[in-house]
Amino acid sequence: MTWKPNKMQDQMYESFQWQPRRSGLYESNYLKANSPDGQRAIWIKHNILAWSNPLKEPIVELWCIFFEKGKQPRVLKQELPTSQVKVSPDKIEMKGKDIFLSPQHTTTILRDKDKIASWDIEMISPSQGDIPIVHFRYAKMYEWKFPKKKILTPAPYLLFNGHLQFMDEKIIIHDWIGSRNHNWGTEHAFQYAYGNCNYFPDTPNVLFDGFSAKLRVGLLKTPFLTSAIIRENNKDYPFNSLALMFLTKTIVKFPRWEIFLQNKTEKAHIIQEGEPDDFVGLSYYHPDEKISYCYNTKWAKTTIHLKNKNGEEKRFRSDFGELEFLYTKPLKNILIY
Repeated sequence: MTWKPNKMQDQMYESFQWQPRRSGLYESNYLKANSPDGQRAIWIKHNILAWSNPLKEPIVELWCIFFEKGKQPRVLKQELPTSQVKVSPDKIEMKGKDIFLSPQHTTTILRDKDKIASWDIEMISPSQGDIPIVHFRYAKMYEWKFPKKKILTPAPYLLFNGHLQFMDEKIIIHDWIGSRNHNWGTEHAFQYAYGNCNYFPDTPNVLFDGFSAKLRVGLLKTPFLTSAIIRENNKDYPFNSLALMFLTKTIVKFPRWEIFLQNKTEKAHIIQEGEPDDFVGLSYYHPDEKISYCYNTKWAKTTIHLKNKNGEEKRFRSDFGELEFLYTKPLKNILIY
């Protein structure tokens, strides 16, 4: 059985949280996909950044990041005022001149000075592939002011088909393995590691999604709070107890993230690690105009050990993990866009 909080309303993860005249919010609806041969990956983001200053017009941030094995990730970004787009009040849909995003389709032209990326991609959900992964233990946590950052994965397993024109290169996308993700908040976490993996070649129908985050509370910062969901054949193993969030052993040391989890019936040990050259660095603005620095790869080596109370063990292994770190200061030797 898949897991979600009691009384969780669908519109919490299938509608834009930003609406015109709202300030002090960032919101990211992003798509990511890996080619089945492990040689290419894409990361497409339709973000909204509503500044804390209500007199400063919110912006749409369009990002397209193209990963190719053996090469430095390439990034294009365009910013435009939100007055040039319309977002639906009751579903994930963004429309504008040369911009369209919905849960099943995106077709957008991104202009970064004299460079252009354009794409036309259909997102197909295999059976049960669009059952959301919801992290917070209680539905109200998506409404309360704390935590300030909200995270979930509305469609953790999708097949992407279409094409991407990245500058002078046309990339045909055929059954790339991807997901659609949604997060928002009044500020980014102080520091975090976030990871997921939806393709384990030797053990199909396994998904993983999790995070460890330090939050700022006034002048203080929390220890790492960790949550993770492992899904196997549409059965969820949730490791998101509020009490255990504070007790989970967490190791965050770029480019490696390691967590030791437990609930009433299972224990899990999860390791994700990437090669530094496979990471892309992005500048993330907070609504108050502070900057954090994000580092992301689509090729993290992912290992999951799952053990139940009867001592039965399972092991899942993949090279297709997504792994992301966020810091308040930039790391050395990785270019920031």
